[in-house]
Amino acid sequence: MPYAPIRDILTYYEEAGSGDPLVLIMGLGGDLQAWALQVPALARQFRVITFDNRGAGRTSAPDKPYSIDGMADDLAALLDSLKIDKANLLGFSMGGFIAQEFALKYPKRVEKLILLASACSIDGYTANVVRSWVDVRRSSMSREQTVRLTASWLYSPELLDDQASLMKRAEELVRVVASHAPLTLQATKEAVLRLRPTVPHGEGNDLVLMCYMSRDFKEGMEAFLNKRKPVWQGK
Repeated sequence: MPYAPIRDILTYYEEAGSGDPLVLIMGLGGDLQAWALQVPALARQFRVITFDNRGAGRTSAPDKPYSIDGMADDLAALLDSLKIDKANLLGFSMGGFIAQEFALKYPKRVEKLILLASACSIDGYTANVVRSWVDVRRSSMSREQTVRLTASWLYSPELLDDQASLMKRAEELVRVVASHAPLTLQATKEAVLRLRPTVPHGEGNDLVLMCYMSRDFKEGMEAFLNKRKPVWQGK
């Protein structure tokens, strides 16, 4: 299996497709399995690299403090190992924090920076959600209790109305989150809460997509990948 010895850990990673490098960076509590639905489509256009952050999935989980800065250095070392000088980065949630830190430390190594469901700082509300989510994950609650307690933080009203689909999605989530041991989940949580604020600077051609347009964006991406002209319905 593909492991890269980087810094003080062994990082598990996977590759798919060919073309310009696109690195997908997962968030708190997840591993590369969470990208399973996106990778096949993206691999039609890119060399897609997914990996498990330290403490997650099949990557080493050292018993020591973690930091977003350190995880950005992990990513740089992984790219060195794969002989990639410059890449497109897509960071989801905490992965967006890592991507921003990477862009600040290694700007010449970033082709494009894509931030998905992320932020440039942690406010009181977000800090409370992160602490509560990790506390629930580390508790003795059953799978069903955990899902129902955290569902409102994770899913749309439409999905919450569809209980059958909700439970199916929740089972997938629990399998992924189970890849984090409680102690390393705690260490990763502390890394998130110590995030240093950043100030994103957008240019004229940068795309900012609001949540209510996400379905239209999905349809537009499918149209693009199928070589059709996308039609945007968002207001």
